[in-house]
Amino acid sequence: MNKIFLFDGKEKTGPFSEEDLKNLYLNKKMRFWYDGMPKWLPIEMLGNATIQNKLFAKPKKIRNYTLIYLMWVFIGIISLFVLLLYTFLFDEFGETELIQFSLYWFGPLVFSITTLISAYSKSNRPLLYGLLAAISGTVFLILFFGIIWSAL
Repeated sequence: MNKIFLFDGKEKTGPFSEEDLKNLYLNKKMRFWYDGMPKWLPIEMLGNATIQNKLFAKPKKIRNYTLIYLMWVFIGIISLFVLLLYTFLFDEFGETELIQFSLYWFGPLVFSITTLISAYSKSNRPLLYGLLAAISGTVFLILFFGIIWSAL
């Protein structure tokens, strides 16, 4: 078959063989042309079955629903702990102890929220992003209490 040229509405690319088209990103708005054709035609009119399947296939939704569920549970448990600690058990501890408790719940909370956001956004590595956020958030908290809080 002839070499095929593509037009995406902005620029013309090519020439491509039918085999090349199997590896390209194609959308329904594209048009194609090859030598001898009187005009550009919609890509759907190209009679290759592989290309047709690629054009009309629905994109796969990749979400880790188990991870999302676990992070919501984790956020709920941490939030319940924080709520109990700083509302009902507030009088049982001194100010310094309450501040020290924040080192136990802040990192896991940042981890779960960041992991949840990454999982919803279909990130490739939500756990890694959650871990990095938890570590950097905890370091920030330690620096805040060590430098800024002590200066107040």
